[in-house]
Amino acid sequence: MSAIRVVCLDDAAVDLPLATGGGRVRALLRPEVGARERALLYIELPAAATSAILRHPAEAAYFVVRGAGAVVERDRPARPVREAQMVYVPAGLAYQLVGPAVFAGGPCPPDPALASPPTPAGAGDPTPDAGPAGVPAGAGEDAPGEGGPSAVRIFDPMRHGVPMPMIARRSWLVIGPHTGARYAVMNLVELEPGEMNTPHVHPASEDSLFVLRGSGWAHNLDTGERLALHAACALVVPPGVRHAVEAGPAGLHSIGGPVPPDVGMLEAMGLTM
Repeated sequence: MSAIRVVCLDDAAVDLPLATGGGRVRALLRPEVGARERALLYIELPAAATSAILRHPAEAAYFVVRGAGAVVERDRPARPVREAQMVYVPAGLAYQLVGPAVFAGGPCPPDPALASPPTPAGAGDPTPDAGPAGVPAGAGEDAPGEGGPSAVRIFDPMRHGVPMPMIARRSWLVIGPHTGARYAVMNLVELEPGEMNTPHVHPASEDSLFVLRGSGWAHNLDTGERLALHAACALVVPPGVRHAVEAGPAGLHSIGGPVPPDVGMLEAMGLTM
């Protein structure tokens, strides 16, 4: 793939049998649309709905788009999550997502097993604890460096994220090597109306983002190509392509980032691998 590409939830996503209780899971970013390094699932779970039990050979990262649900893993209490938090899942860990909440994210790189039906929710390994009822809101939030490598970790972008002024005025690296992730990356970028992020290139990383709200344009600065972006669309930029994202009149908020981690960018931020 030599050019940037935009794919949108309503016309490019594929439904996967990964939820019960009226939930819905759609795969947006996946190898078939040019995303080699990040899978992005859009997981809608109403109250009492759960995802299937998931386990990936790679790390996974999620953003809670809205709602207040939970993440469940074996032998641990349910971890409550709320809107605008991020969830890191270590490689090889079995976990389940619980509603009512909407999650956007997935394994980095994509898990080939997602192309076939996994273990049905509520069956097999692990045995989930009770759901999030009775767990105090906001409990279980992690700080960088806390918790073990074998446990789910939850981050608040405003509290735990590292500012990225070289990208945009309001942008934070939340999941990355500084929080113990080896491969997965997830940042939050909030472009103000009319703002364009700093033109940049990731020499050895695939960049991708998912638009949470607003609209704008993705610019391929190598070719002059400009592609429209709006909420529920995703952008994929191959390594080595110089690009920028410009917000429209309502601004543009997105999650994503370069995978694998861009070593040069991390060093410019004063972070190390």
